[in-house]
Amino acid sequence: MFVCLGLALIADGIDGPLARRFKVAELLPRWSGDVLDLVVDFVTYVFVPAYANRRRRPPAAVAGAARGHRHRRHRRDLLR
Repeated sequence: MFVCLGLALIADGIDGPLARRFKVAELLPRWSGDVLDLVVDFVTYVFVPAYANRRRRPPAAVAGAARGHRHRRHRRDLLR
């Protein structure tokens, strides 16, 4: 995922200069480049990582700690 985000960072850095070089504002005057850039940034840096994290299962230790199992086991060991 980090490689994809790195590639997205590079693409985000060069899309503006490429759009100016090819005069996209003159070819498509009804399109707002600023709004389109904001939408692409949101999808790239918010939606895609959130979706990737949602699909990935958490490690067993994290899932157990989130449910409190590790903490209960630790308290039980202290009481013995």
